[in-house]
Amino acid sequence: MGADEYSGTVTYKKVDPNAVITVYVTGKNGADISGTNLYSWNDGGKLTGEWPGKALTETTEVDGRTFYYHTFDSSDPVSIIFNRGGQ
Repeated sequence: MGADEYSGTVTYKKVDPNAVITVYVTGKNGADISGTNLYSWNDGGKLTGEWPGKALTETTEVDGRTFYYHTFDSSDPVSIIFNRGGQ
């Protein structure tokens, strides 16, 4: 992997079956990550369309940092890949 590439796995379990899943992503040390896509799927199929997925456009501020986010209303479990232009 290059200097700007990161890989990892995280698993969470919902306690409330009516809860939604929201994922947040931001750049390391405030790096610009505009143009980031979210590709997601589960046993039911593709949740954010064909590869490379949906462009992340919604943002929120947390402690002065900007995060892109996406909320899954009823997808449990969900697998995700963040990518930039399919890379």
